[in-house]
Amino acid sequence: MTRRLTRGLRRCRKRSPQGSLYSARLSRITLGFTQMAIPLSKNHAVVDALFRVKRGLSAYVSYLAACEMNEAFSEYVLYEPTLRILMARGFSVQCEYECPGIKQPAQGDKKRLDFYAVGHSLELAIEVKWVKSTNPCAQSDIEKLQAFLTANPEAAALLCVFGRKSFVEALKIDFGVFKERGSAVYADLRKTKYGCRIFELRGNDIQPNPTLKRDGVKARRPLAPR
Repeated sequence: MTRRLTRGLRRCRKRSPQGSLYSARLSRITLGFTQMAIPLSKNHAVVDALFRVKRGLSAYVSYLAACEMNEAFSEYVLYEPTLRILMARGFSVQCEYECPGIKQPAQGDKKRLDFYAVGHSLELAIEVKWVKSTNPCAQSDIEKLQAFLTANPEAAALLCVFGRKSFVEALKIDFGVFKERGSAVYADLRKTKYGCRIFELRGNDIQPNPTLKRDGVKARRPLAPR
């Protein structure tokens, strides 16, 4: 288990070279994805793993807060516990995975998914978001998830939202775009109250809505219901 975790953490530090649709399919074979995909709604093993991620993140950050680690808080703090839980539940995982199906910049950093995981007859793309309001900006995350889903229609594209309970509980999510998977998990420990929710992107039949409000300002968002 220690060796597997070390390899997974090394993948987090060293970005994956995969990017094209062909290499994404090749990577699926490399990671052992050979069975017919079982949809997330019927895949109890994956649902259980996602619940563990929610429970683990809420408890882990509460522990760090008790250790006076608040100054170090960022989305990157959530990477290691997420990786550990997914690997412990039998997934092969790559961090900072080059997103297939999306237009990449000619120069500079590539657009990457936080996690690409394969296990229990399903591929997962996961974007992790530490929210600091009830109406966060997630446009970039959604663009990458939709591109991944276009390249891999049988996969599941997930947005994992973490933050203070007050923000996560009152989160403004477009349910024409997302479907929540499982119940929210909160670690309400009086001084610290954190929570986590996971949403699945519904699919590729979503059209732009230029009047969608974000943080009180009209803004373009590529994924909104018809």
